[in-house]
Amino acid sequence: MNLRTLIHQCSGHVVIALVLLGGLVGCHQSQPTLTASPTQTLTPVAPTQTLIPIDPTTLYSNYTSVLPLGVLSTRTPVQNPRFINHTPPRLNLDVSSLDAAGCGQSVDGYFCPQTSQISQFDCKYLTIGDSLWGGLEPNYPIVAKCERDETDHEGLFYSGCLIHLSVSFVMYANQRFQLITSQEQIRAIYSPIQSEDEALSYTLITTGLSADYSLKLEPNIYYLTSIIEDTYVRSTKHGFIVHLYNHQICSCNPHTTTAVDILVQSDGIVKWLGGRPTYDDGTEGLGCVD
Repeated sequence: MNLRTLIHQCSGHVVIALVLLGGLVGCHQSQPTLTASPTQTLTPVAPTQTLIPIDPTTLYSNYTSVLPLGVLSTRTPVQNPRFINHTPPRLNLDVSSLDAAGCGQSVDGYFCPQTSQISQFDCKYLTIGDSLWGGLEPNYPIVAKCERDETDHEGLFYSGCLIHLSVSFVMYANQRFQLITSQEQIRAIYSPIQSEDEALSYTLITTGLSADYSLKLEPNIYYLTSIIEDTYVRSTKHGFIVHLYNHQICSCNPHTTTAVDILVQSDGIVKWLGGRPTYDDGTEGLGCVD
């Protein structure tokens, strides 16, 4: 039997993954932290491409594919896709309240002491907030992501594969931490959505999707579309269209990354317009993640 042991770091905690030919891999992985850089004028958005409808109510985790299985069964490679890059906005997220509460990084991940208010939220995994979350108004910063056991807690969405975790967010306002556990709650606090920066931050938090920048041709990647564009936000008469990415981690290879277009209305209502398979890891039958 051909067995490989892979050890890598997943958001502050070490994960050991066993890979067998046709076997299973175990991994819990949180969304990557992105670093914002200076604002630039956006280049033209790629020509309209056909979107595949997405029903977000059928998703059991933001790590699963957002597209129906039949869509991914036929894979036609694109040899030389065109990349359109944008520079992310310069946003700042004030997380000094976490420092004041005694929170910090350890070998086991980000943590807060038992004496802090955040410890009462029963977070199994705590991830410090991303700078791209800093566009929300009013300026009540979302300072951390809190993942808790699904069976015991409500969340905005779910993460994980076979083991599901509910995802909530820690807000700091009026000298106190508050846990946001539902779409209705975050909409009541932060709507109306009136700028592109607000729309980007709001959509990242409410969907669990990723903002991807500096995309380029990579070796050993199986490209599935002729035009691949970085994350962008565009204002329309109906609200803001936010172009994000879903990175499939769960299930068996190939693991497909999908470009997803989201419409954010002024009142905070989020509508999934659809997605396009963009690329995958170019492998089949080498392992599964559960």
